[in-house]
Amino acid sequence: MRVYLTKSGFNRGLQCPLAFHNWWNRVPEEYGEAAQARMDEGTEVGILAQQLAPGGFNMNELDLPPWELAARTIPLLQKRRPIYEATFVANSKPKWMCKVDILVPDDKGWQIWEVKATNSVKEEHIPDLAFQTFVLEQCGLHITQTALVHLKRDYRRNGAIDVHQLFAVKNVQEEVRNRMAKLGDELHNMYVIGNKKKAPLVPIGPQCNTPYACAYQYICWKDFPERDSIFAIPRFGAKAAYYLEKGLYTLADIDPDDLSEKQYAVWDAHMHNTTVLDKKAIHAFFKEHRYPYYFLDFETIMPAIPIWDNTGPYMQVPFQYSIHILEKEGAALQHLDFLDSATGADPRPALIEKLISDLGTQGSIWTYNMSFEKKRIEELARAFPRFAKPLYAIYDRIADLMTPFSNQWYYHPDMQGSNSIKRVLPVLVPGLSYDVLDIHDGSMAMDAFLRLVKRDPDVVEQKEQTLNNLKAYCALDTLAMVRILEALLKE
Repeated sequence: MRVYLTKSGFNRGLQCPLAFHNWWNRVPEEYGEAAQARMDEGTEVGILAQQLAPGGFNMNELDLPPWELAARTIPLLQKRRPIYEATFVANSKPKWMCKVDILVPDDKGWQIWEVKATNSVKEEHIPDLAFQTFVLEQCGLHITQTALVHLKRDYRRNGAIDVHQLFAVKNVQEEVRNRMAKLGDELHNMYVIGNKKKAPLVPIGPQCNTPYACAYQYICWKDFPERDSIFAIPRFGAKAAYYLEKGLYTLADIDPDDLSEKQYAVWDAHMHNTTVLDKKAIHAFFKEHRYPYYFLDFETIMPAIPIWDNTGPYMQVPFQYSIHILEKEGAALQHLDFLDSATGADPRPALIEKLISDLGTQGSIWTYNMSFEKKRIEELARAFPRFAKPLYAIYDRIADLMTPFSNQWYYHPDMQGSNSIKRVLPVLVPGLSYDVLDIHDGSMAMDAFLRLVKRDPDVVEQKEQTLNNLKAYCALDTLAMVRILEALLKE
């Protein structure tokens, strides 16, 4: 059982009383690699934001327990300089403890600046700041302003990072003060919940991922069916929440009267283990397109802190592509690709030039979920106007191989409600699999290349192998499209 009720614990309590009970009683948390990467990036953003209030004391440099950090923080207040990760413990039961990202002095007291690696102020940020304000005032500080520091969506790097242009400091004092009205009762209720011997009964539901993915899903979702769950029904939305609340998880639990015509078709396919197939629509769709066929897939990174000029926070930056080419039906398959060598230079100019050359000027360009590739083409054309004409010509040739699946011309129960290529491939082409690859999804590819660019020593030591793994993954994405198209035409 914990001694301190921290800001992170308070946020868990707001999201779910069961999550708070687990946290309070020190049940281990589990985070996926993607979640850990986001937290690491958040830490990087927080450190950069300290430059907004230079000359401060950095409490993170002291490897001490919270009560000692709090004891070290108090005398620093007399020096009237910013403090990074200032730590406070209120004399309460339980002890309320928080760290303030940036504590800034002014003529009348102190300002709390909370740094978030987001592009705007979000609703869930306000209780976070309310908790910090509450704790600091319990410790005797006069808080004159509470602010949310976030990245500016429209910032574009030009040379060295300008933190005053990159970050917005948004005063949310009024919202925070209004939110503090019910904080005392909330903290008391959390303390009561945490100290109960039995954990509260909370059905799984939207709160498991809103506003954050809960680290206790490995417990609460362990009995959720891997196959034939209610999530196989497309666009089930609020109705799924209704079933979850009642503990009804399988397709067999669904009342078919709750389903639209297309939803019913999926439900019926699962109930009777049949395939939805509209051959006429599939063949008519492919007749609209002409050889040569190009199969294109991009890989991108989207760092919070822009790395290259003319990029902004979380902008998708392509660093790799794969193209498979089929000149005509039955022809030998050709493969072309591009992968930046991660030297630190902007990968886009070289990628664009080779892409224009590799895709020629005639034929359909197949992608899977074309909105992604089309958006990247548009962004590249805006960033490099000299290439705009050939890039927009490419844009106009793009077709979407996901269309037969998103339009439900083809659906198999093994797809489990998903149109993703990783669900479709094993159904139509069972001999081809991502499981044999060291990098087997887009988030892994993104993380691997970003770590190369940032010179992460664990990755740099194996740079050549990492680059080869990236090539293999991206190549399989486009080969998978070829084989899926072939399989559909045989249906």
